[in-house]
Amino acid sequence: MAAFGKESFGVLPVPRVLADEYLSSGGLVIVGHAEKIRIEYFALSVQRRLTHPCVLAITSKVDESLKK
Repeated sequence: MAAFGKESFGVLPVPRVLADEYLSSGGLVIVGHAEKIRIEYFALSVQRRLTHPCVLAITSKVDESLKK
């Protein structure tokens, strides 16, 4: 996102603690501030543990079609 922002192809969120670093590299300007932001992180594991019934139904059909 930073590369697109530096080339004037949109906007990107930057944490305030990193704003000076991004601004010093040139090509970016502050267009506004957001006070309440929520960030979600997702952890991925090597093991495949599918539990949702819809996802299980879809993946079982895909698995069956691949075996044919």
